[in-house]
Amino acid sequence: MKIRLIFILLPLILAFGCGKKEESLSPSNKEIVESVYASAKIKSYQQYSQKVSIGGKLLNYFVSEGDLVKAGQPIAQLENFSPELTVKNAEMAFQIAKDNESQLQELVYQSRNANKQMIFDSMNYVKQLRLFKNDIGTKNQLDVLKLKYETSNNALSGIIERLNSQKHIVTRAKEQAKNNLEISKKNNSDFTITSYIEGKIYSLPYKIGEMVSPLQEFAVIGNDKQFILEMDIDESDISKIKVGQKIIVKLEAYKQTFDATVSKIYPALDAKSQSFKIEGKFNKGMPQLYPGLTAEANIITNTKGNALVIPLSYLVEEKYVMTKTGKVEVETGLRNFNFVEITKGVDKNTILMKP
Repeated sequence: MKIRLIFILLPLILAFGCGKKEESLSPSNKEIVESVYASAKIKSYQQYSQKVSIGGKLLNYFVSEGDLVKAGQPIAQLENFSPELTVKNAEMAFQIAKDNESQLQELVYQSRNANKQMIFDSMNYVKQLRLFKNDIGTKNQLDVLKLKYETSNNALSGIIERLNSQKHIVTRAKEQAKNNLEISKKNNSDFTITSYIEGKIYSLPYKIGEMVSPLQEFAVIGNDKQFILEMDIDESDISKIKVGQKIIVKLEAYKQTFDATVSKIYPALDAKSQSFKIEGKFNKGMPQLYPGLTAEANIITNTKGNALVIPLSYLVEEKYVMTKTGKVEVETGLRNFNFVEITKGVDKNTILMKP
């Protein structure tokens, strides 16, 4: 046991005794490519998460996942406990309101007759008044005709007031009944779920017989041929991103990389993730893609040929390098995950020590 212990300790003693050789190098000229990294996922073009406007039990699917649908095509039916009865009641109420409108005609006829009576009584009163002023007829005769005129005039005013009031009531009732009918028909149609676009059914998470909630995703539908790359960019990098920049994409489902182009930048910052959403459009020659695939994306923001670069690990505190004589301040340019461009402070003959 003592012999084995000696042989085990000996290499360790030698290793610590020899020390570690310092690493050094000089800056070199090469092309440097600056890029912004982003996690990404694949989405179908025009992909949307469909929700229902009214909850209910799922009675039937008219389509299956993977089926192609047209815009407006029914995809499912929810249970409506009294669809026909609700609409019929609303239709009856609307018809009653229309019938009440026809009853206004009777008041119109009454107002016309009352107006004729008032004119007739007015003429008789004026005629008798003229005679009375010429000492023809009695005061009693004049008072009777005046009372008759005032009575018929008051009757006409009452009928006109009732007519105007009834018009208002009937109009309001008709409008309300019409609105209720339209709402009933709309609610009835809400139980039949239709696709908003022409595309493919990617997800139908509910099962027949389950209660569907308006707050939950009912279906995922999108284009079956075109796909986009959706990326989240940190707010510190968004100023570097421009529409048209090249994207190198590595999909988890495939070994090779693919090319895409920045096609859209959403201007609003997501307060929760402190990131901006951008989209990329794939170039030609893509394999079969599926919504939800994960990817890694590198957006090429700048490229410079024959740049003086050093490994990023040789940069100290973002603005210094170590030489044999000590710390030297430098100015930097482009950088990526491995290298950084040096624009001022050292040249390709300077020997740098790894910190």
